[in-house]
Amino acid sequence: MGENGDMMKYKYNMELLEKLNEEYKDKPLAKEFLKYDHKSQLAYADQRIKNLEKLVNLNGVKILEIGCGGGYTSRRLAEQYECEVTGTDIYESPVWNELGKEKNLNYMVVDLSENNPFPQGTFDLIISYVAWEHIRHPFKVLQECVKILKPEGKIYIYANLYRSAMASHIYRTVYFPYPHLLFPDEVVVDYCLKNGVTQEWIDAFYYVNKLTYSEYKEYFKLLNFEILHEKLAKRKLDLEFYERFEEKLGLYPISDLELDFFEVILKPQDNGGEFKERQALVSYKIKADKPSPQNIHTVVRWSIEAFGADLEYAWYIYKGAERIGTIWYSKQNYYDWSATEAGTYQIRVFVRDNWGNIISELSEEFVIIG
Repeated sequence: MGENGDMMKYKYNMELLEKLNEEYKDKPLAKEFLKYDHKSQLAYADQRIKNLEKLVNLNGVKILEIGCGGGYTSRRLAEQYECEVTGTDIYESPVWNELGKEKNLNYMVVDLSENNPFPQGTFDLIISYVAWEHIRHPFKVLQECVKILKPEGKIYIYANLYRSAMASHIYRTVYFPYPHLLFPDEVVVDYCLKNGVTQEWIDAFYYVNKLTYSEYKEYFKLLNFEILHEKLAKRKLDLEFYERFEEKLGLYPISDLELDFFEVILKPQDNGGEFKERQALVSYKIKADKPSPQNIHTVVRWSIEAFGADLEYAWYIYKGAERIGTIWYSKQNYYDWSATEAGTYQIRVFVRDNWGNIISELSEEFVIIG
């Protein structure tokens, strides 16, 4: 604080990031890192399965893993249980072939938000570990999961949350908490690229969707999920760091800043059957009628083309990680928006049909300058 009690102001630029990183070099937020050799990854998979088998039946079932990465958990499930496992990711991993073949194990490159290759009622169980935060269209993927579950099927999700201290996933390179909430993405990415992080890694892992746990629960409610199991992992807030950067971190509830991971088991109460006869709900990329950047007070029209039965549209407005506005459902498939402050913004649109199906699309970042 300044002498008059005003909040201290920082320029959240490369100079400050480098200074903070030097300060935290000897007291990094992450004390240990995940290991990526086969032996360690298989051990992590065994730990996951040991927990999972306490919560759901794994014997003789058909399992889909979303975001399987190297496929270690899928592999262990296929080896240890009489179940049929399909591991999927949006990128093919060379590890899939290195681990060898199992007759009850299959790996596929699949993005459920773009193309769902599975027939309705295929799986007894869908699982996902620390992948959901990287899914750009989580609501759409949840909808597809409902369709491909068998009656009485379940979904297990273990995921990181965007407002947590380590959610940026760059704690090997950036040692202090909340860099993604303090600094613009371009500053963080530029620092990482200059310090040994590859563009390929950033493209694959840096993106984290901005959903809070309360927003995930809104999704669960809208899709009529019953939450059979819920466990939240929290990290105690560093009050000294929080007070130092309260001008930024104070934008978010402390409960969100402390919430690190969530674990849920979901059961759709409207499981599969009613989707058969419904008209498909399809949308395309959300668009702006002007390019980024634009000046403050410039009116930008956001629109989306969608097809379905009796559609309605709602809009979320984000500045950085903070949701600053909500436009509730109407028949209008566009939203005329203008910003009164400089910053980096994103728009998320929800499209709802008369069956209650909902899909959402998130815009690219849009910069407003003074």
